[in-house]
Amino acid sequence: MTTTILVTGACGNIGQNVLKSLSSSDCAVKVLDLGTPNNKAVAQAYPDVEFFWADINDKEGVAKALQGVDTVIHLIGIIPPLSESNPALAHKVNVEGTRTLVEAMEASSTAKRLVFTSSFAVLGIGNGTNRIHTADMPYKESDTYSATKIACEKLIHQSDLVWTILRLAAIPNVDPSAHNIKDMALSLKIGPKDFVEFCHARDVAKALTSAAVLDEAQAKGKTFMIGGGDGCRFTGYEFTSKLFTTAGVGAISERFYAQEPSFYAGWVDSESSNAILDYQGTTFDDFLLEFRQGLGTPKYLGARLVAPIIRLVLMIMAKRING
Repeated sequence: MTTTILVTGACGNIGQNVLKSLSSSDCAVKVLDLGTPNNKAVAQAYPDVEFFWADINDKEGVAKALQGVDTVIHLIGIIPPLSESNPALAHKVNVEGTRTLVEAMEASSTAKRLVFTSSFAVLGIGNGTNRIHTADMPYKESDTYSATKIACEKLIHQSDLVWTILRLAAIPNVDPSAHNIKDMALSLKIGPKDFVEFCHARDVAKALTSAAVLDEAQAKGKTFMIGGGDGCRFTGYEFTSKLFTTAGVGAISERFYAQEPSFYAGWVDSESSNAILDYQGTTFDDFLLEFRQGLGTPKYLGARLVAPIIRLVLMIMAKRING
């Protein structure tokens, strides 16, 4: 019998990669997302997918989308920096939205399996060591985003569902148009000596797909740390410098980074998750090559031309952000 999977928030960066990953499976796919013009444009690329346009807190809309569904991959969520500038929205979407989904699944006669995308943010801000973050480490609330993800995990633990939680490491968007100078400045909140583990959105999608179709005995009640592993682990300075250089801007001096931990950091126990979910296939260098190709030569050369000005602006912004 064909498994039917509902993907919430599938029109975003990770979501579109999930749809591509599921396209090669035997599963029927549905999507629940907001009916924005951009999302409806994305939907045109997936004629075999059934789309439901509704807010995650719309109980009737969620119940309708769940009809005939076996498994849900829940991606909808507000992330930083928006979660920190609008905590009420983050709580409404992340926590109450997840609660609405869980209650609707518990009331459903078929949709009893949930794959939830959480974050390594639930383990706190910065660590300053090469200690590997593992799934059994205690929660450490550090900001609005981490608080909402912790709340989501707890309510899922208390549910009657067959659940699997994937805590994602750093997942930058490979599309250059998705980045701006404000994003670049905010990335300097990472301590230069903190540890960062990258994972490509395409590999995250593979992990989510694997978790959704995994034998229940391997997936039920499991929490996996998702990262790229070897070739994807860096210090904060190495990570951002590689990104900035690929964008044509060049590296920024370490003294403009946060001197006290102020952002999530740490390598994760991705070896254990990869042994079961078999998702790792893209290195950070592969990502940088894709990013550079997406940027194109004219924009890259243009960035190189005005790089000193961009770096100056970034340094000024970083001083304001990091104090």
